[in-house]
Amino acid sequence: MAEIISLSETLTALMREKGTNPTALAAAIGRNRTAVRDIMIGKSRNPRRDTIEKLAKALDVPVERLISAGVPPDQEERLVSAFRRLPKDVQERHLALLEE
Repeated sequence: MAEIISLSETLTALMREKGTNPTALAAAIGRNRTAVRDIMIGKSRNPRRDTIEKLAKALDVPVERLISAGVPPDQEERLVSAFRRLPKDVQERHLALLEE
């Protein structure tokens, strides 16, 4: 079975890789240090889409790298395939939920 990597683990690893810290990253995305720290420790498990986009931009990684955190790699393709089979209006409603 594939290992599941959480958003908090992914974010922490990327920060280490990029040589940044919660304070610097928070400043780069216009949030406070606590918001970044909450994601890092798993307290905030479902941050808003705009926060994820800002984190990805600040860390210079595709947003998908953060969004797919926590999904086993072998299941990600199945999820995308299932989503694409949904009627367009259902897809749009689900995508709109990500914007909230």
